[in-house]
Amino acid sequence: MKPVLESRNLLRGAAACGLMLLWAAALRPAHAEDAGKRIAVVNVARVFSSYQKVGDIQKRLEKLFEPEYNALKKEAEELQKRKTAIEMDPRPKNDVGFFQDVQKFELDKLKHEIRFQNLAKDVEEKRKNEMRAVLNDIKTAIRVVGSADKYDLVLRAP
Repeated sequence: MKPVLESRNLLRGAAACGLMLLWAAALRPAHAEDAGKRIAVVNVARVFSSYQKVGDIQKRLEKLFEPEYNALKKEAEELQKRKTAIEMDPRPKNDVGFFQDVQKFELDKLKHEIRFQNLAKDVEEKRKNEMRAVLNDIKTAIRVVGSADKYDLVLRAP
């Protein structure tokens, strides 16, 4: 290894060690009474994934939007059949009737995509509103348990 690169690596290592020491010094208690503080960390993502209400909401949303999703899925299959039929159509590409069929297909395909996007938007908005209530429940539970167990600081991890 070249001497210049070695010295740069040594400087980087020394700087990293210095920063770690400064960070450790900043974490030590400023006063003797701070040494007895109780701190808790809650993994909100883990709590969220194991919360029964989340599964219930997912099932309810699936039931609510399943009929419309199935209708769009069936429509997509029909559009695919129409696309195949257009591709296999023996008429010349400059035929007026063929051109009108292609235009109608493209319009129907666009309408289908718009309906699908609207469905996805509705599902996401409904899910977001429902999950906001779940997060509020979790925050309330964290606050209640933290107070009951007399924690001085409760941190929420992602």
